[in-house]
Amino acid sequence: MTETVDVAGLTLEHFTAAARDGYLLAASETFGFPLTLVETHSGVTLPDSRTQFRLEFEIAVANCPEQGIYRIHHPTLGVMDLFLTPVAATPNGFRLEACFT
Repeated sequence: MTETVDVAGLTLEHFTAAARDGYLLAASETFGFPLTLVETHSGVTLPDSRTQFRLEFEIAVANCPEQGIYRIHHPTLGVMDLFLTPVAATPNGFRLEACFT
């Protein structure tokens, strides 16, 4: 089993720097679906200096994934568990959103 990254330590800048890299939504231990980070959105800065942000990924699949926690692999950020919510259908598949507070 692969150890996951603590997403609480990741910032919008981490994802922005890795925007062009490939993400993979794991469907099993040996198979996954490519994800593309298509948009990043900065939010408000909290009293403890953390900044809220959200990410939008696009996945090319025929059926809309359900809202839930998915294991995401990235070559430099590592393996992380993200809560993804489908937000829109696209010509190529679906957009999924991850929010960070």
